[in-house]
Amino acid sequence: MTELIETTVTADVATATATAVAVQAGPAVLAELAAAVWSDVLAVDPPAADADFFELGGHSLAAVKILSRIEAEYDVELPVILLFEYPVFAEFVEAVREALADLEEVA
Repeated sequence: MTELIETTVTADVATATATAVAVQAGPAVLAELAAAVWSDVLAVDPPAADADFFELGGHSLAAVKILSRIEAEYDVELPVILLFEYPVFAEFVEAVREALADLEEVA
């Protein structure tokens, strides 16, 4: 039982640390990552700030793939609805940045 508690605490600390590093790295790093992920998943050139996820061919499976890759990079969980609420690239990046900042405050 002690090992389970230690493992959970260690994982929580690692997640909080990864999130803090992501937030401190700044929006440019997040925007670069998001652009690379959108480009790869949607098979398009890196998106402009005003690019719309749906106009680029985005759909629910692509949304899950994009969010999964960002989650894996920052070791966080983000709601899939985030991409549907903020389909414009710059707005999506800002929403993710805010979500990461909120997670940092909780940790």
